[in-house]
Amino acid sequence: MMIPAYPGCRVVLAIHDDLKGVQALGRVVTYLRVAGVFLFAALFPVSAYAVDMTSSSDDLRYALSSGIDFARTALERTLTSDELSSERKIRIVISADERIDSPWTLPDKNGPFIQFNVGTARLVYALTAAVYNLSEPESGKYIGHVFTRLKQEAASTSPFVNIDPFYKWAKWTPQQISNFQSSFDKQLFIDRATLGVITFMLAHEIAHNLNGDLNHIHPPPEEARNREIKADAWAAQHLISLNMGPNIGMFSLLYYAVMDCNALRHEDRLRHPADLRRIKNLADFTLASLDKISPPENMTREQMRDRLQTVSKNLSQYIGAGDGCSLFHEKR
Repeated sequence: MMIPAYPGCRVVLAIHDDLKGVQALGRVVTYLRVAGVFLFAALFPVSAYAVDMTSSSDDLRYALSSGIDFARTALERTLTSDELSSERKIRIVISADERIDSPWTLPDKNGPFIQFNVGTARLVYALTAAVYNLSEPESGKYIGHVFTRLKQEAASTSPFVNIDPFYKWAKWTPQQISNFQSSFDKQLFIDRATLGVITFMLAHEIAHNLNGDLNHIHPPPEEARNREIKADAWAAQHLISLNMGPNIGMFSLLYYAVMDCNALRHEDRLRHPADLRRIKNLADFTLASLDKISPPENMTREQMRDRLQTVSKNLSQYIGAGDGCSLFHEKR
């Protein structure tokens, strides 16, 4: 993985051998899949892009670019005039790099920029498509399959080459696959889910710029972790302003939450908070803002509150024990 200089970048210190238990977190994600997407649907009038994790790099770059343009325009409506002036100086760079790396931001001679990788977009499409089209147990198992394969391909510049899309993994019939791929509604729904994740990522990186983090890009680890918490909070607040559940951002944290499940035990050495803690924070942000955002069409606000409270409580138990790995890994 190419590691940028900005202290927000990820360094995976512990990658464990057994990722089968990641389906446990897959169930958490599936449990909350109704939140966020419907809340953002009214803001997303554009046509479906009909791309997935198997699409060409060029097609994914186009879809990612279009999604970022839309998300940026939406986020700009939530900014003050001073924030907007600073935000418009930021360039967006979309790299054809297929490796998985969180979006990151740095200044160069032309000013600040935010970089997204095609590999990250490919992963987001893989996860959102599975979560919104497979049953709860199956989507968790598929997430486990994806991360197991990604671990095996960690050194590859094309980590997805041996990973099947969810419909092949689930052994769908050719007719089922054709019906799925030709369904405008299903493709649009996946695009909306992916756009929600991209919006959170973009808002998080914009926050680093507006919070002045680029003025000192090598802070001590504790300050770097605090910056990430503040950027997550800023992103959550602005997603709420868009009538969107911040918990959609958990998709952007899932990869590292699994790959470094021991982060809680060596968090003091990291420049990011443990991703399991950040996922819980997003659930809590959404929980605290339920009265400010519209509930999904198929769920009452109280039902959503119950789900969020359950997820937050369960994650608190793992965080309190300082053990994220037991959430992801089957006991031997």
